[in-house]
Amino acid sequence: MAPKPLDYESLNENVKKVAYAVRGELYLRASELQKEGKKIIFTNVGNPHALGQKPLTFPRQVIALCQAPFLLDDPNVGLLFPADAIERAKHYLSLTSGGLGAYSDSRGLPGIRKEIAEFIGRRDGYPSDPELIYLTDGASKGVMQILNTIIRNENDGILVPVPQYPLYSATISLYGGSLVPYYLEEEANWGLDINHIRQSVAAARMKGICVRALVIINPGNPTGQCLSEANLRELLKFCFQENIVLLADEVYQQNIYQDERPFISARKILLDMGPPISTEVQLVSFHTVSKGYWGECGQRGGYFEMTNLPAKTVDEIYKVASVSLSPNVPGQIFLGLMVNPPKPGDISYLRFAAESNAILESLKRRAHIMTDGFNSCRNVVCNFTEGAMYSFPQIRLPPKAIEAAKRAGKAPDVFYCLKLVEATGISTVPGSGFGQKEGVFHLRTTILPAEEEMPAIMDSFKKFNDEFMEQYEDYKDLASRRSRVMDSMALVLHAGNANKNAFKRLIAADYSGFQVELTENFEMGVSNKTSEFPKTNPIGKVPVLETPDVTCLKADNPLYGSSRMDYAHIEQLIDFASMEVDATISRWLYPRLGYMPYLAVAEESAISCLKRTLRVLNPHLAVNMFLVGHSVTLADIIMTCNLYLGFSLIMLKSFTSEFSHVERYFWTMVNQPNFRKVLGVVKQADSVPFVPSQKKSQTKEVVKPKKVKKERNQEAVEPKVQEVVEEEEEAPKPNPKNPLDLLLPSKMILNEWKRLYSNTKANFRELAIKGFWDMYDPVGYSFWFRDYKYNDENTVSFVTLNKVSGFLQRMDLARKYAFGKMLVTGSDPPFKVKGLWLFHGLEIPKFVLDEVYDMELYDWTKVDISDEAQKE
Repeated sequence: MAPKPLDYESLNENVKKVAYAVRGELYLRASELQKEGKKIIFTNVGNPHALGQKPLTFPRQVIALCQAPFLLDDPNVGLLFPADAIERAKHYLSLTSGGLGAYSDSRGLPGIRKEIAEFIGRRDGYPSDPELIYLTDGASKGVMQILNTIIRNENDGILVPVPQYPLYSATISLYGGSLVPYYLEEEANWGLDINHIRQSVAAARMKGICVRALVIINPGNPTGQCLSEANLRELLKFCFQENIVLLADEVYQQNIYQDERPFISARKILLDMGPPISTEVQLVSFHTVSKGYWGECGQRGGYFEMTNLPAKTVDEIYKVASVSLSPNVPGQIFLGLMVNPPKPGDISYLRFAAESNAILESLKRRAHIMTDGFNSCRNVVCNFTEGAMYSFPQIRLPPKAIEAAKRAGKAPDVFYCLKLVEATGISTVPGSGFGQKEGVFHLRTTILPAEEEMPAIMDSFKKFNDEFMEQYEDYKDLASRRSRVMDSMALVLHAGNANKNAFKRLIAADYSGFQVELTENFEMGVSNKTSEFPKTNPIGKVPVLETPDVTCLKADNPLYGSSRMDYAHIEQLIDFASMEVDATISRWLYPRLGYMPYLAVAEESAISCLKRTLRVLNPHLAVNMFLVGHSVTLADIIMTCNLYLGFSLIMLKSFTSEFSHVERYFWTMVNQPNFRKVLGVVKQADSVPFVPSQKKSQTKEVVKPKKVKKERNQEAVEPKVQEVVEEEEEAPKPNPKNPLDLLLPSKMILNEWKRLYSNTKANFRELAIKGFWDMYDPVGYSFWFRDYKYNDENTVSFVTLNKVSGFLQRMDLARKYAFGKMLVTGSDPPFKVKGLWLFHGLEIPKFVLDEVYDMELYDWTKVDISDEAQKE
């Protein structure tokens, strides 16, 4: 007998290919255990209300009135609902053609689409067209509709980030297309490399696949990373070059848990870039009420916005949307409330703001609890969740566990997750459901369990994981044996717990798989002065690693790079990190901490040198994720730890914002699991340390009582002891002056000349030049000609101008004592660089010669003002 149409053998093969791990084997097993009476914590789905998040009051009040409009006619309705909720309910009901029970326009209610367009305009700074916004039953329906429009056959490819949300792989399979993966870099906090995307496209085309779209998920699911503006610009430029549509899944745009990488929409960056990219790249963006602090997953409200799609294409999308008649109306109203919430001054505003802020702050704390919990576990590493609702830790499974999984007919991460849910009731999703590199295993869990329950959940996970690793670790395996052997060797690091050089060693040890422990209660100046300490380091310096006779860093350690050239670059950058970055930060920071004498001019010089150093580093990091190669090396560890003191103690956001790529690099590195284990949560300094006051520690002598001679028949006089009066704190001494401030006062006031120079707009020679010679003091000031020694090298105009602007920036430290004019002459190369400088004093100040390194590139000639030719 032939199979029936709905027998399994007769089904659409594309349906059979669909896999959706979020509701797969693990979820089904958890459901079985729940029926058997086991308490299950479903962390497999980003479903906030199911895990205890309370709904926001105002939107539920509005929707309740919309669902039961007869309440609006009740004279007592104002006793139960605030006036702004009543007004909003009336507004939304007026937009419908018969209340919530009636179909709407297939694209969604026009009034709500207008509210969404206004929200997008406020967010991006560019107006949005409501006619290009379609409302859907959740963002997933919108994604499916657009993918169905793009995919024509199996030769059409969609670029999808891996790890990816399985909605994309499932939908691409369902519609018969081809998924083209591009891998995110776990070591770079799940960053993307545009070169890897290019390689994926090239490989797909070799197979005859036409790549038609690129998916981004920002913030990431399951990885939790946030894309930077630079990332988005690269992606949009790539789409323009390759003629690819960009699909921007931005449903977690409210879920941001750090300040370094705020959410920026792909649409904003596209329009910022200007023509031709802003007018040519096709973009579809998605959003929903299911995420953020709303968490209204069951309401199924979502939308997509189309940018640069032809009118005929929009008509076809509308035609297909019409087949479903209408998105659900309550979900549409929730969208309207999401994009147009209560405003300051509204009755419900304070309550709404308090509820939404409390949810976001709690999510931020839970993200830290979960990340730190995973990173405290054996063989588990986890990047910090910058955004979205998930953690995606890597589980380093021992070979015996992988073999056991094979015998059980399971993927290794599925095997681990099944054991986890059976032992603890924690229901997760194995990383294989999202895609991962060969031989690497993960799981995904939400950060949504109640905050008060989170510590117990992480303790339960840690206990299970430790027992699992104990059961399956094979100590005959080299890597495991090394870890065990090193445990028994008890590597000890002698240093204080805030020593940045100790941090470098601890992080390198963690990357290399060694256990290193700091000595307890180490106190600099005490512990290293004991009679025993010289046995570890005769000169008494720390940190010192006490080891048995073993080489800890082998020549093939990845921290040394992948080639001899990499190794050479690593050595070069270690020197740069130590002699330039660390040295200049220390010269600025240590005097303010009281470790060195404070000199204002020295601080100015240190800041100037540090800026120069970071200006060298910044462009290198603009095109490199890491200092050398494509993964963390010893250079990254040393550079990050040297920057750590600066970022955390003295380099404010206002200082570092000039160096955006250094910022991106630093925050990426300190959020790497191996770094976070050692450094903890790093926060940027919000104030510069005060200069310590110079106090004299004096104590008045105790005045001894005079001996009183007792006379006969006279009462003994009790001696009075003069009380010791604590001396008031001496006022701090003023900072040491610049040597130029100690010169005899001059009749010429430099700032008056600068004002005259800046404010003279006409008759300059008659007014400004004459005024200068009237106030000039040849005893207090000197003039100097300045000529570049190597003008024959000035063959490129912008390079020549950069030399001049760089010199002027470095001379900023002498602003108070100097005035200069620089010229670049010549219409054709080589260009000539010359200048004229006025300095306080009769010689060029020594601190300028010492600190401005390119002074020596110029010939300096003192002007003889008695010579009329030179004076002219």
